[in-house]
Amino acid sequence: MINYDATSSNGTRICRAGRVAEKRKFNREIINLKIITNNPLVEVKYSQFTEFVDTGIRDVFVKTRDFIHLGAKLVNHPLSGALSSGETPYASLVIEEAGEHTPVAADFFSLTLIENAIRQLKELPANFKEYDERTLEDFRIIDLDMLENCIIQFNI
Repeated sequence: MINYDATSSNGTRICRAGRVAEKRKFNREIINLKIITNNPLVEVKYSQFTEFVDTGIRDVFVKTRDFIHLGAKLVNHPLSGALSSGETPYASLVIEEAGEHTPVAADFFSLTLIENAIRQLKELPANFKEYDERTLEDFRIIDLDMLENCIIQFNI
């Protein structure tokens, strides 16, 4: 059984694992999903669904916010996982883009989540750690694994 920490007015829920869940079941034919990431492993594995950002986590969050302003909804939480966003250099966010016949309106709940994530990143110290290539590879694998757990959980 999943315990939920919050529920928005439109029925979107956030579970303690940090994932966003909808009351309805996902259907690949109906939903237009996109992954916004700066993780090269994700870009290679899911290239047909990926919007690659060749910079840091903050830019991944800002790009995601831009899509939310165009009507997209977050599928996973921007600050999910056990790792602090100040420690990991990679992030992969899944969004459901608005369909071509869907009225464009920003999803308030998704917008609030991403704005809070951006604000939390701004509050972190400016001195990010430098990691060796082996550690960076570990971070890429962890990020890919968390993304794949989201994909499995929502059957997408």
